[in-house]
Amino acid sequence: LKEALSEIAGIMENFNSYKIQLWCFDTRVSGYRTFDNETMEDIRTYEFTGGGGTAIAVNWDYMEEKEIEADLFICFTDLYSGDLDRIPQDHIDTLWIIHDNPNGIPPFGRYAYYEPGKRK
Repeated sequence: LKEALSEIAGIMENFNSYKIQLWCFDTRVSGYRTFDNETMEDIRTYEFTGGGGTAIAVNWDYMEEKEIEADLFICFTDLYSGDLDRIPQDHIDTLWIIHDNPNGIPPFGRYAYYEPGKRK
């Protein structure tokens, strides 16, 4: 994930104005932070939180509860979660970055597979 954050920071350097909302999840959301063009360097030191269990739908619950609006939700996951059918598919455009599950296919949105240390 640190590698992914570094890539995100590199991409964002090409834009003048943006806002990234970042958090971790397991069976709940934790570690919420925002980054923009003035604080992007801080993303490289973001501390990951949580661990144990996966309930992917908590992300959509969190976005609704906190009234988070965004153009795109990017979810880094292995897709091993029993609550995928509980996610509202029309809430936000979603890009799934799937690791450790080469056969995982999300229920909606676009997706890509990620293997740490390998660039394609």
